[in-house]
Amino acid sequence: MKLQYLALATALATTSLFLVACGDGSSSESNKTPDSATATNAPDKTSEATRTATSATTTPIPGSGGGSLTGSGAGELRKLAKDLTKKTYQVTYAFATIDGNGKTEGTMMLAQKPPKSITKFETAAESVILIDDGTASLLCTKKATDATGTCLKSASGGSATAAAFSLDAALNDLETNVNATADKDDTIAGRAAKCFIVTKAGSPGSRTCFDKQDGIALLLESGNASGGK
Repeated sequence: MKLQYLALATALATTSLFLVACGDGSSSESNKTPDSATATNAPDKTSEATRTATSATTTPIPGSGGGSLTGSGAGELRKLAKDLTKKTYQVTYAFATIDGNGKTEGTMMLAQKPPKSITKFETAAESVILIDDGTASLLCTKKATDATGTCLKSASGGSATAAAFSLDAALNDLETNVNATADKDDTIAGRAAKCFIVTKAGSPGSRTCFDKQDGIALLLESGNASGGK
């Protein structure tokens, strides 16, 4: 069950899902309740210097997995990548999948105060919560049709879900060649966002946006060959 959940969490970050950050993405500790999905209007503290676009580059930026990041937006995207493993933050995403089976909607919340982290995933059909205190992990699942849920305890596995959303980790572990082109800037959940069109072999491409100040993922939108989104 834990492996199924982690596979699902990774899919949220890398495949055919549309996510919009709607929670608090600041690096300071949040006072919001963990299951809050109310959009916030956090002040944009990004300096004008940070706002200035970095020079475009087509020089390949290699990853440890054998792939490289190329394209006119490669330099800008790499500059946004920050190590989030030691940051304290909370962000809530609204997500939707559209495929041959219809549309599924829900929310996903990520929060961490190292070494502690919590991930909460909810749809109308079920909820999943993973709590890790740095020593032990507690994974709890509950279907909407069940009166009670199930919890499993194991040794700490770290913040695997948060790592799946880490731009820094993704760029450092590229297994295939990825091309990034800068797209127009956006404002998402009150945060200034830098956006890119990212493509790789065999993929229709995706639009990705990251917080200009913190590098936290704010939006991921992609499709697949069968028309899903």
